[in-house]
Amino acid sequence: MPGLTLKNVVKRYATVQVVHGVEFEIEDGEFCVFVGPSGCGKSTLLRMIAGLEEISDGVIAIGDTVVNNIDPAERGVAMVFQTYALYPHMTVEQNMGFGLRMAGMPKDQIRSRVEDAARILQLEKLLHRTPKALSGGQRQRVAIGRAIVRNPDVFLFDEPLSNLDAELRVQMRVEIAKLHQDLGNTMIYVTHDQVEAMTLADKIVVLRDGNVEQHGSPLELYSNPNNQFVAGFIGSPKMNFFAARSKGPSNGGLKVSLPSFDDAEVVVPLNDKPGDGQDLILGIRPEHIAIGDSSPISLGVTADVTEQLGGSSLVYANSRGGETVVIEQRGYSGVKHGDGFHFTFDPEQARLFDAEGQRIR
Repeated sequence: MPGLTLKNVVKRYATVQVVHGVEFEIEDGEFCVFVGPSGCGKSTLLRMIAGLEEISDGVIAIGDTVVNNIDPAERGVAMVFQTYALYPHMTVEQNMGFGLRMAGMPKDQIRSRVEDAARILQLEKLLHRTPKALSGGQRQRVAIGRAIVRNPDVFLFDEPLSNLDAELRVQMRVEIAKLHQDLGNTMIYVTHDQVEAMTLADKIVVLRDGNVEQHGSPLELYSNPNNQFVAGFIGSPKMNFFAARSKGPSNGGLKVSLPSFDDAEVVVPLNDKPGDGQDLILGIRPEHIAIGDSSPISLGVTADVTEQLGGSSLVYANSRGGETVVIEQRGYSGVKHGDGFHFTFDPEQARLFDAEGQRIR
């Protein structure tokens, strides 16, 4: 089961370039997720890997084979689309085996592959139903089964869960994760939902405006983002960002002031030391913030909205200087609209970015 390599991959439509020199590798058997906002190029990149879009420049290799000029049917990939694209007059069994029949495979082999896929996807009792007699999740499993029977080297998923309701998305996400564990094939999955990316991926590729902002394991991107965009995109609720100003080295770190919090000062551990007076951005995740006074960090805010989620609570508050802060607490929060309170955080968990949003380490 080969992996995948992209080297300086470019896509142009006439004079407009939409994918800019993308480079990364996906290891054999890895589950890789392309994630990013709408229009960032993730589906275009997936379609180039599938052969449904021509690349304008660069190299795409599956295993040791460069596939730039190889027909989609010969690339050893199978794609699951956002729409189920099932034939309404065919049964589940016929839909799953259709591609194999068109390829001229013997009937007994088709039956064997369909039965194996149906067992993996728990579709054995549905093989003789037509799509109109299936739920949305069942239809999506049939679409995945149609890909499984082809026994591809690489599975490609283009936002396959976006048409499902929230509960069914969670269920199908678990089923796709189990499928990867059972089959062990290389899988590439496109989504704009960073929760799906975090829960499914061995590797995440974060895209923005046709560029790769960062790629790595989910926890690496979560804990060690290269820039403010990745820090804000990965994680739900997203990281808080506060305007900050460099005050110079202090105790092995950098002292920064927070203008929107009455110029309160925080010493953030850093190797690089920006010059005094430089405008910065301090990031801290909601779960790393605690309500209460603590020396030396105690920042005052006023509560706006509290979301009680059962196992946790989200408190949305504002500083006098206009900064918005989101605080995640375990269990029930007694903070109500209009309450004034202070919060604190561990500077070790803070991340600093320059004015252009690049990480300072």
